[in-house]
Amino acid sequence: MNIEFDFSDMKRIVFEAILLVCFGISVGLMFNYQLVKNAFEGEIVVSPDAASSAGQELLPAPVVLEDVQEMMH
Repeated sequence: MNIEFDFSDMKRIVFEAILLVCFGISVGLMFNYQLVKNAFEGEIVVSPDAASSAGQELLPAPVVLEDVQEMMH
């Protein structure tokens, strides 16, 4: 199996790769423009859900082994 690979094939592959990367960046910026803009400006944006639950305890209260054994019986 002899596969010939010349410079024009390499140029085409590199061109297609660059085109795909540019397309991906464009789509990403289209959906996340505000997020990227805020990141470059150094702004920190807190979502309303995170702000409201900041005062609440996120982890459950610890349980004593005796309580677990009592629940099992």
